[in-house]
Amino acid sequence: LLRHAAERVPFYRETYRRLGLAPDALRTAADLARLPTVSRATFQRYPAEQFLADDIPPHRRLSRMTSGSTAEPFQFYLDHQAMARYMASHLLYCSWFDLRPFDRWMRLTVSRDAPLPLPPKTPLAARWRTAARARLWKLYERGTQEHVTVWEIDADQAVAIHRRIEAFRPDYVLSYTSILANVAEELMRRDLRLSQPLRGVIATSEMLTPSARRQIEQYFGAPVINRY
Repeated sequence: LLRHAAERVPFYRETYRRLGLAPDALRTAADLARLPTVSRATFQRYPAEQFLADDIPPHRRLSRMTSGSTAEPFQFYLDHQAMARYMASHLLYCSWFDLRPFDRWMRLTVSRDAPLPLPPKTPLAARWRTAARARLWKLYERGTQEHVTVWEIDADQAVAIHRRIEAFRPDYVLSYTSILANVAEELMRRDLRLSQPLRGVIATSEMLTPSARRQIEQYFGAPVINRY
């Protein structure tokens, strides 16, 4: 992995050059101390392209932005070919709590990334695969998921979320820890309970503190699953 980064990723290629290191110079865990610590500030200081391997074709790159819920957002990339493993990992985590692939679930989210057009030189086979994946995913979403866009949680929005959950009747709900905790607080204050219990609540994107866990459990009455 280190050799690949030193040969293919501009940031690390320049780092190795600056340190006078050959691509295969680092061989032990102790050698890692010779590389700089890469923090969020490092990613924000350089263009995102500095962290992309140059042997990965552009059509495999999925541009994303962090939500900014815990700090200033920044751009990063995923690999199309890694998405199957990414989704499989989610299915594995859910299975630990007896949540199944075709259960109904609701995502409370700040925003959704709009799909970007493929680069002009994308091979035809890759275009077909991308279109087929998108079509299958839409069909899957239509039968299993509902997305609710939320911003600042106030009384009106919490009540609206309660109505959406009651209408959709999901098996589980997924959202940021802070959104779940704030929704739970607002709805408990109004004694608006769910008529059908959930089988799980998945907290993601932020640290799940003990106080937030207690608040979410107290309202939803379901296992709180930490996926951060």
